[in-house]
Amino acid sequence: MQSRRIAAALAIGVDSGLLFLAAASSLPTLGLYIATSPDHVGVLGVAPFKNLEGSLGVELVAEEALKLLRCRVP
Repeated sequence: MQSRRIAAALAIGVDSGLLFLAAASSLPTLGLYIATSPDHVGVLGVAPFKNLEGSLGVELVAEEALKLLRCRVP
């Protein structure tokens, strides 16, 4: 069976296992927290990451995503 790798520049998601897997894979990660607190379960990693909480607008999420993309090491 061949292994396949999907190339991604950034992972954006809610508090979930897939978000933590992306961070563990050294992918720049943007965590969105509304019902939970990133202080307790936020994303951590060696790649650039950011945790946002509360009432999140599209503009804020897009702005933070672009900042993370600019920090990405080629």
